[in-house]
Amino acid sequence: MLNLNGRTLTTLLLFFAIGGNAVAQAAPTDAQIRILGLEARLNPAVRNANMMQLADLMKSLFPTEVHALQGAFQSSLMLQCDPDIFPTLSAETIQAVDESLEGLFDFTEIARDTRWETLIYVYGFFNRDVKPEEIKAVLARWDALSDKEKAPLNPTYIHVIDAVCKPLVMGELKDKETTIQALEIVVPGLHDLYLAKAKPGTAFHGPSHGCLILGPLYDRWIDDPEIAPLLLKLFGDRAAFETLLASQLVGAVEKDAPLSRMENRYHFYIGSYLANSLARLDARSAVPALERSFRIYEREKAQGREILYTQRALLALGNASARADFEEDLKSPAKRETCRNTLVWFCQNGRGETKTYGEEKLGAMLDCKPEAALTRHLELELEALK
Repeated sequence: MLNLNGRTLTTLLLFFAIGGNAVAQAAPTDAQIRILGLEARLNPAVRNANMMQLADLMKSLFPTEVHALQGAFQSSLMLQCDPDIFPTLSAETIQAVDESLEGLFDFTEIARDTRWETLIYVYGFFNRDVKPEEIKAVLARWDALSDKEKAPLNPTYIHVIDAVCKPLVMGELKDKETTIQALEIVVPGLHDLYLAKAKPGTAFHGPSHGCLILGPLYDRWIDDPEIAPLLLKLFGDRAAFETLLASQLVGAVEKDAPLSRMENRYHFYIGSYLANSLARLDARSAVPALERSFRIYEREKAQGREILYTQRALLALGNASARADFEEDLKSPAKRETCRNTLVWFCQNGRGETKTYGEEKLGAMLDCKPEAALTRHLELELEALK
């Protein structure tokens, strides 16, 4: 087997004989990679094997080819990261994916640029062998920088922080003792990162990424008697935690007078990420702040995703006006695909009534039982690719 720079040529070019001649077969396509992920999600019997195959592909292909396909790899890997699916992966599978990703980039490369950003987002879910001392070093380096030094490292160094903190969302690390040691570093680190005051430039990246980890981290550990005290000390009970998260929304920050242009830019950017986090948390107490934020976005003629994500969050959290508008959109064939994508997001990311709403509406759209709606959607995606 010929090896080129650590990459096996036989994986890049599969040869088969036709009339005695070797004919090259192209490397996997975007669709083939997505099929592996969808089949893994839909069929537990092949889940670990397919994930191992994806890990092997990332290790065997040349980095340039993986890079060209990283959207497909991300999609396939993320399908296995839902809370009810990830625990079914074997430790060997998780380690194989982790090692393949680490073969593509390291912390230095993550901090340097966003070339691998699509797969970097997935990396934290699988970086389960991260050590407390690594986390401490990553956060300490950031804390030691001045605002001027931090500016050119946004958002890249924040992605390093994500890579070492996000594994705690997925469960224990090596053992309970290691997990507690890690959380004693991660929880105050993310607390400070998230609550940073508005600053010019690109300082909004820290809070924006911080809120994506804090929500599921809190949910994961708040019922653990050994870890809950650490969370309660900094974040309070669930009601207090939701209030603290919502405090970075522009609708919570703006009081008697409009904010400055810099402050608006800061909180608008955070708000796009935060709307998703609050929707995932089923944080219904945040609806008034989301509503005020949306009015401010309209007043300031915002054009970014803060508008779309806040609309979706209000819809997820039961805002009557948002629900009425959405149900009108459901009647329009032209808006069917957009509505379907929204409902799929609710099925995958929602909790309680949000998830139930998504399943009921998606089930009606796909002519199946609500509890089978997400599965049916994924089956249709798989059929379309095949």
